[in-house]
Amino acid sequence: MQQRDAKYTPQALLFALSSIFGWAYYGEVCALYLSNKNFKAVIAYRIVYVIMVFVGAVGSLDLIWSISETMNGLMAIPNLICLLAMSGVVAKEMERYQEIIKAEKAAKKNK
Repeated sequence: MQQRDAKYTPQALLFALSSIFGWAYYGEVCALYLSNKNFKAVIAYRIVYVIMVFVGAVGSLDLIWSISETMNGLMAIPNLICLLAMSGVVAKEMERYQEIIKAEKAAKKNK
């Protein structure tokens, strides 16, 4: 490693550690919410999280990217289902909001 590349090592290390801690906390909060504040779910999440951090540290780069891309793809499924389920509600709210904007513009013109 060249000297100019070594100066970025502390920043990369701090970014990696802050990401690990941040996602761990975020996941715990989500596990608590999804399990209706069942702390056994948090323990299970922590175990899976630590295992995945270990796999990420020692696994091959191709395996890690494959797992990462698969999980990101799977996250789209519930989002798309909710998007379809709420499309009517969103359309109604958008129409209501547009009416409010038109009324405000009309009120400004009348002043």
